[in-house]
Amino acid sequence: MNWKKTLFSIGIIVIILVGGWTMFNIANQKLVNQDYSLSKFTKVDIDIPTGSISIN
Repeated sequence: MNWKKTLFSIGIIVIILVGGWTMFNIANQKLVNQDYSLSKFTKVDIDIPTGSISIN
């Protein structure tokens, strides 16, 4: 096996591993929806390590 075939094989293996790892992480994401009935408020303080928050 020459070095080009070896390099190609390693590249394919890396792509498969990275794709599998990405799909695993996407599948394990958790979506949390919470509804609260509140009176008027003037401040929202949210501290999370990752993610996004929508306030409607």
